[in-house]
Amino acid sequence: MPDRDRTNNSLYVKLIVRSCAPDGNGDGGGDHPASGVPATPTHQAATTLNSSSIQLTWHDTSSNETGFYVTNGNVTLKVAANTTSYTWSGLHAGQYMCLAVSSFNAAGQSTWTPYACVTTPS
Repeated sequence: MPDRDRTNNSLYVKLIVRSCAPDGNGDGGGDHPASGVPATPTHQAATTLNSSSIQLTWHDTSSNETGFYVTNGNVTLKVAANTTSYTWSGLHAGQYMCLAVSSFNAAGQSTWTPYACVTTPS
């Protein structure tokens, strides 16, 4: 319920903002101070390397990340700081795969990038 200051007729509302992870669980970093959390990577793109591997690339927009998370929505992997690509292997010919990336540090996790999707060649 909003609080109303009757002396100057002001209305005060508490707003809680949460990010949403690609898997939809609503925990894309939770409540945290925005100042220390690393920025979300940008310009993510998925490309096929061969019939069993794809590569996700992105721009590292932070200087304070501890690392990155790369996810396909089911499996999430940690990648080292200052990395700008990850190769996902073990796929099958003609397999459709979508990947997203976020950065993290002790202050929290950035929001996830949109998924970048690609199909391995048959």
